[in-house]
Formats: sequence, C-alpha cells, structure tokens
Amino acid sequence: MRTYSCKELQRKVKARIQEFKNDKWITLMEEITPSHQTYWKLAKALKSNGYLPTPALRKPDNSFAVDNREKADCLADSIEQQCSNNSIHDAAHSHRIEEEVRNENRTARDDWPRLRRRNTKTHQSTKTKGSGPRLALAIKS
Repeated sequence: MRTYSCKELQRKVKARIQEFKNDKWITLMEEITPSHQTYWKLAKALKSNGYLPTPALRKPDNSFAVDNREKADCLADSIEQQCSNNSIHDAAHSHRIEEEVRNENRTARDDWPRLRRRNTKTHQSTKTKGSGPRLALAIKS
C-alpha cells in the first residue's frame, strides 16, 4: 500500500473538487433552459467582459469629468491634494500632538529594564556553528 505526503493529498483533493465543479457546470449547461432563472443570471454574467466603465467624477468646479482625460486629471488632482501638506495650521493642535508623542516615547522607554554592567553577565555559547563562538547577554532578574 502506498503512502501519500500531505502535499500529494492536497493536490488530489483540489483536483477532485475541480472535477466535481466541472461536472456540476456541465450538468447545468445541459439542463438549462431560457425559462430557468439561472439562465438569465448566467447570460448577464457572460454578457459583461469584466470591464465596468469608471463613473463620472466631479471636478473641483463641481462639473462632471466625463472622458478619460478629464477623469485622469481629476484623479491626479485629488491624489495631489491628499498628499500635499495641509495649508491650515493650528499651532495649539500641533503642540498637543507633539507633547503626546513625547510622553508616549518616555513611557515606552521606561518599560525597558536598564542595562547596566552590574546586572548583566556575558557568557560564551559552546555551540560554535559558523565563524566562531557567539556572545550573549543574560539579564539577571
């Protein structure tokens, strides 16, 4: 009796599932009639080539961008506006944000134990794969 690896079994299961789906599709194509509801769903799905035209976009002057050139310009302007610096500057708000970031950084630094010579010890690893012995730091609790 032959044993199969996990990958081989996965391939066999995928192939069997695909075979089942193909059989189901063939059965549907053989039995479908124009009075069948699925017929019209299928016709609609096959009618489209997967391409949906981009809807009209609004330009800054509130008119519609209809052709591809106007749409491209409209999208470029929108991206440029989103990626540019904010011209409205609120100094108080900026100051609050900077303070909050500073406080977060202080809090994060305080969470780490201080590494000092007296509470660390250096030891050499006995396993020397590669170029030579490795050094490691161990923190005493």
